[in-house]
Amino acid sequence: PTTWQPDPDPNRFLLHASEVSQLCDQVLEIFKSQDMLLRLRAPIKVYGDIHGQYLDLMRLFARYKAPLEAENGDIDSMDYLFLGDFVDRG
Repeated sequence: PTTWQPDPDPNRFLLHASEVSQLCDQVLEIFKSQDMLLRLRAPIKVYGDIHGQYLDLMRLFARYKAPLEAENGDIDSMDYLFLGDFVDRG
């Protein structure tokens, strides 16, 4: 890394398509080998760590539907993944 210099042409990509494809294949194999990998089905809604902000969660559900069986819900057609924790530090 100490000899790396930026390409003088900012519009040129540093890797060839075959190198990017090979890199993606290698990374995919690494991901597949991890015990914590979740195999999920589509469609899915992914929510980030909301840091215990209940009202923010309710706003997201109001805007994008909620995991309910009621009129404003979509639990029958959508899976949900919540990243992080709801109860934050403290």
